[in-house]
Amino acid sequence: MSYPGSQPRTKVTGRVELTSNNQVDIVWTEEGYASRGPRSIDLDGEYRARIVSQTMAGDWYSRSRGRAVASFRMVAASAT
Repeated sequence: MSYPGSQPRTKVTGRVELTSNNQVDIVWTEEGYASRGPRSIDLDGEYRARIVSQTMAGDWYSRSRGRAVASFRMVAASAT
């Protein structure tokens, strides 16, 4: 995974699940650095997101804090 403006890239693993109401859930974790940058990344957590139409929205859950600490939302610029 790449972080804008800070140059680190991380290795990720995860899974994609189809829910009972035909929505798509994605869960992934960052396993380590592919390349480092000037900024460090907290690798002790997991991302959980749901894709609906052209939007993926979710949260980053910290293992040490035991809760969601950051939210994100991505919208596709175009669909093919």
